[in-house]
Amino acid sequence: MKVLYSSISQIRSLFLAALLLVGGAAYSQVTLATQVVEDFPNSLQVNLVASNFQNIVGMQFTVEFDPAEAEYLNFSDLNLPGFGGGNISNPLPNKITVSWISPDLVNGTTVPDATVIAKLNFTPLVADACSFLFSQFPTPTEFTDINGEAEWIVIDCAIGSLTGTLAADLNDNCQIDAGENGLPNFKVALQGDNGTYYSVTDLHGNYFFPLPANETTLLASVIPPNGYWDAPCLVNNVIDINGGGNFSLDIPITANLLCTELWVDVSTTLLRRCFDNTYTVSYCNQGTLPVIGVEVTVELDEYLDVLASSIPWSLIEGNTYTFSLGDLEVGECGIFTITANLSCDAVLGQTHCVEAVISPVETCNTSSSWDGSSLSVQGNCDGNEVQFEIRNIGSENMSAPSSYIVIEDDMIKMSEPIDPLNVDQTLNFSFPANGSTWRVEVAQAPFHPGNSQPSATVEGCDTDDDFSTGFVNMFGFDEGDPFVAIDCQQNLGSYDPNDKQGFPAGYRDEHLIAPNTPIEYKIRFQNTGTDTAFTVVVFDTLSTLLDPATLRTGAYSHPYQLDILDGHILKFTFNHILLPDSTTNEPASHGFVQFKIDQQPDVAIGSMIYNDAAIYFDFNDPVITNTTFHRIGIDFIQDVTSAQEVFAPGLEVQITPHPIHGEAQMKVFGMELQESTLRLYDGFGRLVRNADAPGNEWTLERESLPAGIYWYTLQSEGRLLATGKLIFQ
Repeated sequence: MKVLYSSISQIRSLFLAALLLVGGAAYSQVTLATQVVEDFPNSLQVNLVASNFQNIVGMQFTVEFDPAEAEYLNFSDLNLPGFGGGNISNPLPNKITVSWISPDLVNGTTVPDATVIAKLNFTPLVADACSFLFSQFPTPTEFTDINGEAEWIVIDCAIGSLTGTLAADLNDNCQIDAGENGLPNFKVALQGDNGTYYSVTDLHGNYFFPLPANETTLLASVIPPNGYWDAPCLVNNVIDINGGGNFSLDIPITANLLCTELWVDVSTTLLRRCFDNTYTVSYCNQGTLPVIGVEVTVELDEYLDVLASSIPWSLIEGNTYTFSLGDLEVGECGIFTITANLSCDAVLGQTHCVEAVISPVETCNTSSSWDGSSLSVQGNCDGNEVQFEIRNIGSENMSAPSSYIVIEDDMIKMSEPIDPLNVDQTLNFSFPANGSTWRVEVAQAPFHPGNSQPSATVEGCDTDDDFSTGFVNMFGFDEGDPFVAIDCQQNLGSYDPNDKQGFPAGYRDEHLIAPNTPIEYKIRFQNTGTDTAFTVVVFDTLSTLLDPATLRTGAYSHPYQLDILDGHILKFTFNHILLPDSTTNEPASHGFVQFKIDQQPDVAIGSMIYNDAAIYFDFNDPVITNTTFHRIGIDFIQDVTSAQEVFAPGLEVQITPHPIHGEAQMKVFGMELQESTLRLYDGFGRLVRNADAPGNEWTLERESLPAGIYWYTLQSEGRLLATGKLIFQ
């Protein structure tokens, strides 16, 4: 029996699925298909058939197969100049890797269409073996022409492709007409019996899917970036792919609510003292209406001195700048950069924050149950105090009380109610400038629109630069709404130039975060080689505890193409990046990309979310980043407002009654004490009482101390036994 059939799809053009690709000319699409000839049980031959193989100076790829279906023998009929056995290896039982460079680096190599560039020979173990696919490991597929433009893929064994354009249907005729532009950053989903597959539309609204061989029908749907869009024309959305083929499906979408939604993000690769650092600000109009007179306001850390930007700015005051973007059409996106020098006066490890807000902002879909109030928090260091202000910046008075908490470093020190604030009314309070990192979080009124979670953090408030670091990114920021972005980074001395970070970093060494908390990942890379990198590719295999349908791309250093492979592998391709090596141009040798993603709903407490990335520079082996991790937990922040922190095993401190009006009894259980020392500190960290505490029980009197919150320490024979909070009323 001799069977001839095709089993693997095409390698697509670089511009077909180019998310956030700015500029760039189209060039020919290299196609590499497999043609399988089986004479079971005698032989199995896989022909690699090339099309548009023009002026190619190099290629590399991995072919993966099922060792239960076939046993690899060798390559034959190698039909490229300089292509020999030394270009082929079999590093794993189920993988074959090929790496070839043309002997003519000036003109490259061109072969006629339908040329079989190589034949893979196997011994078949089953009839109709077809499990041959291009794989991303250990070598991703790349074709490079004389212009340095590269083609990378990671495609499962595919039986065809699905392509199309997603665009706004302005006249509601369920067609994409002239003048109806494609929309970027929409996800198209294909639901099959064996999984869900995703593609992200590029700047022109184009999307691409390789069709998996293990599916017969796929159900198409659209995941917009917000709730203002519908796809009512997507009615015949079941695609019968049984038998394979190349399919096309254009998707007109309509607005279900006319509303603006502007999105912004900001970040930089890394921060170093005494060096210039470049921030990238990314923006998009994700709403259903054009927006006139768009501006981005950027507030930078006081240690950052702005030197230049790619577009003009206006200085408002202090370190706050405004950048005018003009008018933005629906789906229009862009980037600009800000170069700032980080002062040498910054303390090593200090955190520096930059906030970007895009305007105008329109609030849509508000609930009639919302009272119209909106709370904000501001914090600053003023001499010997850390000052916080909670303000009602809404259009209406608060109709009910709220509450706030205060976190010192990583412990809750206060949890207090807020009486209803009128419009523009404030609540002000302060803490000692003791070097701790102080954070205040406040709860918005019920039914408040959007995802605002007001908070403010003050680090480095101390008179002698002796302060805690590393706590700012432990918790999240008030950037749940698309029109605001906050980037906080510690400045670095030594660093790993290729790494991955997850934000929030999480609580303490366990990196604890609450269920349903979104995670923002940043992948940083640097060309530390000896020559320019023409292409950089980053692979990120998502944890099964993360939801690919919620992926939101963020700021980036260079334009890239995004593909979502197998439904959960992110592939960022930086084509023609021309990243110089670090010895030639160190500042320009860096790059980064970041994205935000939600957890799967209600992940079990104690679950671990791991993530790392593989970074490929041209034909080199991948650089594997560190592995980030987060543990899911609840109520994990140590709260000293209602309990003591005990340092002696088995010890328990009891205070009754509490809060204290006149006096209270303090009792110590679990240890026999002869004499101990009780110290009381007020809210400014000042010692207000130093008293002997005989035995295990004594009376604590308020005496002349004013009402308020105090902290105590209990020591015996120079040993700290316990700390805690007292409230005198």
